[in-house]
Amino acid sequence: MEAVLLYFDDCPNWQQTASHLDRLTSEFPDLKVTRQFVDTDEAAQRLGFLGSPTVRLDGVDLFAASDTPVGLSCRIYMTPNGPAGSPTLEQLRDALASASGRVEESSRMRCSCCGEQRDMGSLAALLCHDDIKICKTCVGWLMQQAGGVDVTPTLPVSDMDAAEEFYRRAGFEVRRYDDGFAFVTLDDQSVFDLGVDTRATPTHNAAGCYIISADTDAWHDRLVAAGLPATQVEAKPWGMREFSLADPSGNTIRIGKPLGPGADA
Repeated sequence: MEAVLLYFDDCPNWQQTASHLDRLTSEFPDLKVTRQFVDTDEAAQRLGFLGSPTVRLDGVDLFAASDTPVGLSCRIYMTPNGPAGSPTLEQLRDALASASGRVEESSRMRCSCCGEQRDMGSLAALLCHDDIKICKTCVGWLMQQAGGVDVTPTLPVSDMDAAEEFYRRAGFEVRRYDDGFAFVTLDDQSVFDLGVDTRATPTHNAAGCYIISADTDAWHDRLVAAGLPATQVEAKPWGMREFSLADPSGNTIRIGKPLGPGADA
């Protein structure tokens, strides 16, 4: 099946959609993604272009609505987090699965909060009511409502283009705010930001962050397969099983998970 991403540069959110589609090619081996630049109103009318970004699967718009106008404009999508300039990764995954007839109900479940169909692995049951399962997006919202603190570090980078390429290869989504700042997310969750600082070089930069994930080994396998300089996964004396990698500006990203009871450090 072929997905075509129609876009124009004045609406930068197409890059977020492109990143999502690139990531989904690993889940849909028969998916081929191409891009089509729409540069004039005449072309928009001829193509029935509903705004940038638009995704069509085998010629069919995955998110077509009867009230969406045809024309050279920025398209707005309704997401679980509110109006946005791009569909989320989950929305694209669901749309592709539904359109291709590959929805496997046994491996998916509806979030008890937002009602969206999610992969079982992305849902978490409540501690005292395991029949109620909610997705990452709703967990994040609930944390804010409960007064939880959400901290997003800003990593200094000397070359934004090189940093963006590096983190996209690592599997993150990168959205530029401007030439000097970018937001880095994973599965539509904020992870960290990037800010240009010419002083950030591998020899002088000591910044970094720690990502705690139960899928530490899967992370490592994916990063090594992408050709990125990840260290070996090791059990540390401080009770974490972890590894690290450094970006082109010298930021150290450590990824790990707590060692289980009785594990050898």
